[in-house]
Amino acid sequence: MLRKDTEILRATVTQEIRCILEAESGAAQESVRRVQVLIPMEPKTYLSAVQDADQVFGTDRVYKMPVAPPGAAIIFWLRPNQALFACSDSENSQMSIVVEYHDTLTAGRA
Repeated sequence: MLRKDTEILRATVTQEIRCILEAESGAAQESVRRVQVLIPMEPKTYLSAVQDADQVFGTDRVYKMPVAPPGAAIIFWLRPNQALFACSDSENSQMSIVVEYHDTLTAGRA
């Protein structure tokens, strides 16, 4: 069962790693977000879902983020404490993000 209205978002991604979907504050720990990210055909885009921004940002860090398949629709099941980060090979890349807010993981998969 959905606990909030579905959101459709647009994110501009650059060569610098940035958060495209923040962690959710105030949500119950058993709740989940079904996040569908629509990847552009070009340029090459990188995505990572993490629980702590320190896993992505830091000094003297080598960034290793998986490459997203061009033109794909990728689904993430995120807990409230997880955020989604992205970057691209060029200056600007546009991504569409659809976020569904579910009470529990089992309700979201039904």
